[in-house]
Order: sequence, then C-alpha cells, then structure tokens
Amino acid sequence: MTRARFKPGTACTKRPSPLVWFYRDEQGSAMLEYAMVFGFVAVPIIFLFDKLFDVLSDYFGMIAFFVSWPLI
Repeated sequence: MTRARFKPGTACTKRPSPLVWFYRDEQGSAMLEYAMVFGFVAVPIIFLFDKLFDVLSDYFGMIAFFVSWPLI
C-alpha cells in the first residue's frame, strides 16, 4: 500500500494547529513592538516623573513654610 502524496502546487487540506497558526501569523507585530516600547520606556518615565513631582512639591512647600515665618 502506498501513501498518497500531494502534487506540487496543490493546497494541503490539513490545517495547522491554532498554536502553529498563531506563531506564524505576523499581523499586528508592529503594534506589539510599539506596545513593548511604551511599556519599557514610557511607564518607568511616568513613574519617575511622579516621584520627582512629590520631591519638588515637598521642597517648595518647605521653602514656602520658611518664607512665611514672621520676623526672620
């Protein structure tokens, strides 16, 4: 008994598994790259600006407190 072979140029009727299909699919890869850049660059910068704002707010609040003292 011989195996059936596909002729060159004909489509295979067996579909790959969904995992293989997902791995080979390149649609949306640019959006994924932009999301990764945002995640690795913008999120830490936002966190640092938030902490910097807290430090500067405390610093200027301290200066405002000392300036408001009478007779110094």
